[in-house]
Amino acid sequence: MRESSLGLQILISLEVNMFTITYDDSKAQIALKNLDINMEMTAEPLADSAEYMEQQARANFGAGGRVMSEGWQKLADSTIKRKAPRWPSAPMMVRTGKLKNACRTLGPRVSKKEGIVEVDNPLRYAELHQQNGFDLVRMPRRVLLKIMKAHAVEIRKIFDMWIERVVNISFR
Repeated sequence: MRESSLGLQILISLEVNMFTITYDDSKAQIALKNLDINMEMTAEPLADSAEYMEQQARANFGAGGRVMSEGWQKLADSTIKRKAPRWPSAPMMVRTGKLKNACRTLGPRVSKKEGIVEVDNPLRYAELHQQNGFDLVRMPRRVLLKIMKAHAVEIRKIFDMWIERVVNISFR
């Protein structure tokens, strides 16, 4: 429970972009109407969450996969030998920068019932690396993006800060 400046007891919970508001003071109907309007503006925390995950995906390259807790295995000697003439001093997964820089955000798309944002990498070989190749393509698993518990905690903080700001604005 949180108490607003109006003395209203309010409980706000977030589950998969769905807000539940419970209150016990019927005198605050105007403030709650304002809050309902503001709660439809989830595009902001969704966009901030996507930006955070894009930053994590890019940081993962410099950390050799450790940001996503899946350090990348060393390249096979045969692969190093084959690729060395084209990229003599470039580190693994950073030879051209295309894969690292192709990470993108789609959305956010917000309606009264849901808010969605996607972060992905549209390059075909991004999916191959993420999935450890396919039947005809041998490619080492290089996890580029996944949501870990620490990421979920940070995303929750983004939403919590947004909710707190919206509630404070709504009850002025």
